[in-house]
Amino acid sequence: ICQLHDAGPSINPPFAIIVKGSELHCIVRGHESPNPTNKDVYACSFKIADVTYDKWMNFVIYLREGYTEAHHPKTMVWVNGVKKVDSENLNSYNATNYIKFGQYKPIWGSKPTNVDKRIIYFDNIHYIN
Repeated sequence: ICQLHDAGPSINPPFAIIVKGSELHCIVRGHESPNPTNKDVYACSFKIADVTYDKWMNFVIYLREGYTEAHHPKTMVWVNGVKKVDSENLNSYNATNYIKFGQYKPIWGSKPTNVDKRIIYFDNIHYIN
């Protein structure tokens, strides 16, 4: 649904909100190396909500990026006004990051799944840098 992607190494994004089955998860990853691999990266996952149909959900995301402890990284996520994530784990790579919104289901390009259609709407997005 949402990713903080990096312009550096070709690895999993340092921050993402994903659909996992019938749940929404927040994934936070980080590493101080300028060239980490997926196996090197510190990662943690937080269940933040159940998937909700035909109803708006409100997300507030706060990221103070940090790929070392000295940066004092901070990740907080609220869903419908309830704080679901409050983490000081590394949440960035030693690279330039940019935000992405939308659907990403790469398996659709290679084989059929039990879902052939997804609709998601985004509204009232504020990005403060």
